[in-house]
Amino acid sequence: MLCGSGVGEGYTQSAQALIDGGIDVISSRCAFVVDQSGAIECNYFERVNIHAIHTPNLQDAENLGYQNLESLSRDYGLSLSDTECNWE
Repeated sequence: MLCGSGVGEGYTQSAQALIDGGIDVISSRCAFVVDQSGAIECNYFERVNIHAIHTPNLQDAENLGYQNLESLSRDYGLSLSDTECNWE
């Protein structure tokens, strides 16, 4: 799972950036990222686009500016709070 870094990007635009970079997007969803203190953060954006991709494509996605949410969760104690994808 990846957290996109684009400010104000809708989830479809964020997914398209991965596709344009040659990365297959398996699924997409939207969420807020919440740290252990209750603060919302993901590159300081409160709402995030989450995309599932194949593991071999992870480095390519990171090179495009996306972050691995599993690493963020493990390293910083972040968790997800799912929400509607109502920001196109």
